[in-house]
Amino acid sequence: MPKLLIVGFGYSAGFLAKELVPQGWQVVGTRRSPSTPSHHLLGSDDSDDSVPILAYSAGNHAIPPALLDELPTVSHLLITVPPTADGCPVARDFASLSLSLPALRWIGYCSATNVYGDHGGAWVNEDSPCKAKPGSRGGNRLLAEQQWQQLAADTGWPAPIIFRLAGIYGPGRSALDRVAQAVSSKDDGQLVSASAGGSPPVSDNLPPIGSGAMVSRIHVVDIARVIAASMMQQSCNPPLQTSQKAADKIYNVADSLPAPTDAVLAYAASLLGLPAPTNQPDRLKESTTATVESKKVDAQRILQALHATLCYPSYREGLQAIAAQTLSAPNSLPKP
Repeated sequence: MPKLLIVGFGYSAGFLAKELVPQGWQVVGTRRSPSTPSHHLLGSDDSDDSVPILAYSAGNHAIPPALLDELPTVSHLLITVPPTADGCPVARDFASLSLSLPALRWIGYCSATNVYGDHGGAWVNEDSPCKAKPGSRGGNRLLAEQQWQQLAADTGWPAPIIFRLAGIYGPGRSALDRVAQAVSSKDDGQLVSASAGGSPPVSDNLPPIGSGAMVSRIHVVDIARVIAASMMQQSCNPPLQTSQKAADKIYNVADSLPAPTDAVLAYAASLLGLPAPTNQPDRLKESTTATVESKKVDAQRILQALHATLCYPSYREGLQAIAAQTLSAPNSLPKP
């Protein structure tokens, strides 16, 4: 039975577990706080009780005994822990120990498309230059990617598969929720802070509304499908060794319709039968604390190399599905 260890079991990892467990995979996760409620991670009342969760706080150069006991039987390793200014804390912890991972056949690292930095609204693919500045969120992620590639080369582990995720959305974490929050508070200004930071993981710096910046997105269900497709493909082929072209194992994970934040929020509002949100120019100016990045992410490689298909090829289908599910629940979102 294949065994997947997800270091940093959060929102996206919960959906991946739901994809794999019914197919006979054994999944183990780690969190800083294993007591985090499952429904908070999955954005629903679903339970992930079938996934044992171990406590692990990355970056301490110490791996708990319970996790050390699991490692020799792990065949697949996925890291979703966000980086720091020093790169990936998990890579640093693993590099500080002489770990024997005899069953390991696949490593995945969840990065983000902000490694590309600002491209002035142009299309980028996996071969585009990474313009993120050192010390920025995108720069930290790029450093983490390089650390995992180097660690695999130093240890002889399989070369990591790097997933550069676009802005993540899904049930409980979408433009629908941002519109609903603004309506509930009668304050469109909340949309600025939500789109500039907000709760969705990995997305990092989403430009605020009114900036006109082009943003790519991906539904959390499709993240799970893409990662699962990579794992399934590996099961049919020998592990990729570090002597092979690791650059070919970097995948952008995004849908096919980049759009400004304004357009997505307006579409979400239309699904709820609410007016499109607006912002006062002074509020927009005050909320913009970082350089706005604009780019359109080309993710054809996941379709061609992994033969993956997306359930939600654009934010429109994704928001439609979330709205249909959410609006059927009583007292879920504000009604006009």
